[in-house]
Amino acid sequence: MPIAFAGHITLKAKGLDPKFSDDPGQNLCYYGRGTAYLEIGKKEEALADANTFIDKAKTNALGYDLRGRIYKAMGKTKEADEDMKKAASLKKEAEENMKKTTSPEK
Repeated sequence: MPIAFAGHITLKAKGLDPKFSDDPGQNLCYYGRGTAYLEIGKKEEALADANTFIDKAKTNALGYDLRGRIYKAMGKTKEADEDMKKAASLKKEAEENMKKTTSPEK
């Protein structure tokens, strides 16, 4: 459970309610903190961070995967399934785009 431990330290150091910068590079902070919240059982806080991450990075599969795991932990199966499908779709799309940009020209 090292991620929860590391997240717990970060959360404590930030007073449990840090506001991250609007810099897109900082968006992953919401993912990391949301993951840490989930690991320590703070599902509502985790959901808030997952939603913020999704709002800021709508095409990033990580946000939907995290929110799907949170919904699953909350017993919200339908919502969990929808988010996991969205995460899989976005991941597949990203992989296809990566192949297009890294494939040698013919």
